[in-house]
Amino acid sequence: MTWCMITMQTRKNMSATSHVRKLLYNFAVKISARTMKHTRNLMLILMLTIVTSVLASNDDDNKIADIRQAYDAMKQLIERGVSMENLLYCTTITNCSTVPAIGWVTRTINIYSIPPDEDIDGDAAIPGTAEYHNIILFITVSDEANGIQRTYDEYLFDRKSGQPAFVYSHESYPDEPVKECRYYYEKGRLLHCMPEMAKINKKGVLRVAKQWKSMADEINLM
Repeated sequence: MTWCMITMQTRKNMSATSHVRKLLYNFAVKISARTMKHTRNLMLILMLTIVTSVLASNDDDNKIADIRQAYDAMKQLIERGVSMENLLYCTTITNCSTVPAIGWVTRTINIYSIPPDEDIDGDAAIPGTAEYHNIILFITVSDEANGIQRTYDEYLFDRKSGQPAFVYSHESYPDEPVKECRYYYEKGRLLHCMPEMAKINKKGVLRVAKQWKSMADEINLM
């Protein structure tokens, strides 16, 4: 009797142990499934993050490529010459002054513009409206000290928004290496700059570009 009770108790213990093992197994399976699901979710998020970054990078790369294409087209248009036939106009401003420790400095500003879209399409623009005035696309600023060029800057503006799209800066001083910087913008956001360390000046460069554009707009309205 005792042996049977012990046997039955052992069977009960074995049954309980088996039940516990089954519970632990099911729990482990659930945990494993949850872990795998969580891992898959993490991997999916990671992949989406990488893809989004790549897409954003590619998008910016395309915008930079468009800006370069517009810049090259502008330079080619200038090389063809300023004329009504080329639909390109230029206002040149020259200012001469003496600067302490430097001497005689001559600043030359060229403001390049094209006729309003209405003129290009063949329709006459209405005087007194914004469409009547030329669209400013490109500004160059050159400083010469004692007949030697020291600085030269170029500003390319977006035709639709009028915002700076590209800025090129060139500095040349005696006994110093030439400094060149290029900035690519989209609606005030810096897309890219060369060299990378020039990024520290992105806001100041953008502010100066807008100041030149504002001055050019005032001259354009005269």
